[in-house]
Amino acid sequence: MTLLIDTNILLDMVFKRPNCEKVKKLFSLILEKDVLAVITASAVTDLFYIIPVSYTHLRAHETLMN
Repeated sequence: MTLLIDTNILLDMVFKRPNCEKVKKLFSLILEKDVLAVITASAVTDLFYIIPVSYTHLRAHETLMN
């Protein structure tokens, strides 16, 4: 079986969003059941852009709040 992982699932994991625990369970099941998990090429470029930009915004917010 092949499972397409949506960009938002990966972002849930990276940013520890509320669904993070569900995503961890999903990846555990993927490994346990030997499922092929794939992402699209556009997801790679989206993540490459979103993660650094979001971390910059998070750091800026933390700096302003402290």
